[in-house]
Amino acid sequence: MLLNTKKIAIKTLLISFIGLISCPAFAFNTMLKSPQSIDKNFSDVSKMIAESFLLQGNYNRAKEHFEKAVALNSENIEARLSLAAIYEALNYNQEAEAQYKQILQLDNENKKANYYYSLFLGKMGRNNESLSYVIKASSLMPYNAYINYDIGVIYAQKGDYINAVKYTQISVSYKPDFPEALNNMCFGLANIRKPSEAISYCEKSLKLQPKSAPTLDSTGFAYYGIGNYKKAVEYYLKAIELDPSLSEIYLHLADAYYKLNNNEQALQTYEKYISIEKNPLDKDRIEKIINLLKINKTLKIKREEKKK
Repeated sequence: MLLNTKKIAIKTLLISFIGLISCPAFAFNTMLKSPQSIDKNFSDVSKMIAESFLLQGNYNRAKEHFEKAVALNSENIEARLSLAAIYEALNYNQEAEAQYKQILQLDNENKKANYYYSLFLGKMGRNNESLSYVIKASSLMPYNAYINYDIGVIYAQKGDYINAVKYTQISVSYKPDFPEALNNMCFGLANIRKPSEAISYCEKSLKLQPKSAPTLDSTGFAYYGIGNYKKAVEYYLKAIELDPSLSEIYLHLADAYYKLNNNEQALQTYEKYISIEKNPLDKDRIEKIINLLKINKTLKIKREEKKK
């Protein structure tokens, strides 16, 4: 986190500013400056005081001082960026968005504002708007692995895995040891029916983070794509063992059991998925399969009873 790396530097700057403010020479020089210049100076002081509270984890006091910094100098973009981030942390989403918009009015080419605003919009589920800003950020910072990764994530969320793979591949080319990007390459390729290529990316990702449940799930998904359902089940079960809260893995596991004609396990796992996922994927398909499996189970019981 940047907060940790700036800790010593910000404290040093704060001490310097407090020393300057307390000395007569600073006071005399301040008197000679224009009101606008004085406001900008005190805006910077408020900003640094806010940063000190931020380092202490006191978001409310930090918010107060960043707000003062912005009130004293409406063009203090760094203070506005920090204020927007604090508003987000405190779930003041309307206020956060207002700050991002104000910054972009002041400087439409601001790299941080375009990027952070895209992340904010993505968090709000506004993927189309998010995409336009993150692409703008990418044009301003073309060799940034993380921005291209985020573009890939947005396309994947929209179901456009071709573009998701395109931008994630750019991300990997800039940062070959980026495990999340390698994982997304695996999952994206599996979704565009290139599971053999996908497996190689998953293996690279697993070397970097062997206990990643999402990557184990993606690896299982890739093996499912080449028809190796037993191998897929192995990876899905490992993923669930590491993180049983990831509901989508249960859907993938159920599909693999179904392909293996392990109907009892498939039924239990589909029902598990439906019970824990508020917005199930492929709900109609799953319900049809569950009904079919229940019918087959009933018929099987009846056949066994007749044999007795």
